[in-house]
Amino acid sequence: MVSPLDNSAVSSSSEAQSSTRGALHNPAWGQAAIIVLLMVTLGVLAFTIAQLVGDPAASIPTSLTTISVRTGDTLGSIASHYAPQADTAAVIDRIRDLNELQSTALLPGQVLVVPAGL
Repeated sequence: MVSPLDNSAVSSSSEAQSSTRGALHNPAWGQAAIIVLLMVTLGVLAFTIAQLVGDPAASIPTSLTTISVRTGDTLGSIASHYAPQADTAAVIDRIRDLNELQSTALLPGQVLVVPAGL
């Protein structure tokens, strides 16, 4: 039996509570939790943005037309003219692929197959 003057039971109970409280209120745990929460939030945000932006190649028109290059034409000007709503860089890549172009140099009178529409 514990006497009313015996403080050993009370002090060991207080030590157990303070050590448990210390583990729960450890600043390192709070910082780690905040970092994990921020990383998850940034990951979700990055995924959402990637879904909204989408693949630029998906917006390239699928219909094709044949054109004759005029003086002053560039792949960029042709892409912008024939597929104005599509991503210009993606259309240029498609024109180069369709025509097996090794460079961006064009000659007046050169015939090109280009995506058209949108």
